[in-house]
Amino acid sequence: GNGTPVVITEVSPYSVQVGGALSVKGCNFSGFEGDKDLWIENMQTGVKGILYGKAGSTASMMMFDIPTQACQQSNSYTGDPCTAYLPITPGQIYKIYTAPWGNMSNTVMIKVI
Repeated sequence: GNGTPVVITEVSPYSVQVGGALSVKGCNFSGFEGDKDLWIENMQTGVKGILYGKAGSTASMMMFDIPTQACQQSNSYTGDPCTAYLPITPGQIYKIYTAPWGNMSNTVMIKVI
């Protein structure tokens, strides 16, 4: 619930390929209705996109596939089509964080290769 610290303790790998798998470990990741989401933000542009945890993700370990682009807003409940995307480009540094219930975690840098 609110006030619970959300902490990312480990990200693997720190250099991840587009199409590759990213594992994020920590605590208190579960958000609304058990959501396991991750925000990925381009360090140069400040544009961010959302990644949705894969099946089997838990409150302490989330798994993601790195797509070629991520929607700039969460529309998992509205079902609205995505209107703007963040391109995920090899050679760029991104910062990742999660914010269940609006509680922002620490941020961790990853490189997309």
